[in-house]
Amino acid sequence: MTTIIHDINPELFDHIANIWQLTGVGRPERGDTYDLVLKTLDHGGRIIILMEGEKPVGTAWITNDARRLYLHHMAVLPEMQGKGYGQIVMQDAIRYADEMKMQMKLEVHKDNAPARHIYQKYGFKTDLAAYRVMIRR
Repeated sequence: MTTIIHDINPELFDHIANIWQLTGVGRPERGDTYDLVLKTLDHGGRIIILMEGEKPVGTAWITNDARRLYLHHMAVLPEMQGKGYGQIVMQDAIRYADEMKMQMKLEVHKDNAPARHIYQKYGFKTDLAAYRVMIRR
């Protein structure tokens, strides 16, 4: 098991995008393209990829707006879930936030209890419960 941080190419991105689509965290209408991911990496972001041999099995995308980090698209292949891989990815994400000395923010669906459990385990709180997420397309 190896973790790759900020080392991505188009072929590897296709595998990551597939994990995002299989788990429902990424959809084409969100516009999360290879070029966009590269742009965020140039601005202090990271891609975390958990590999089992040559196969990506888990991932997270971290962006940096110079004020805080945002954790996006944390996902593990459905057939690999429940084996602790999400915790490995989460630990790498937390380690990066600690190195950067920055706050990390994320969004999680209210019905995604397994993800909420992992995030809460690593100290994330629902401090902004009164706020509604809004997006302009």
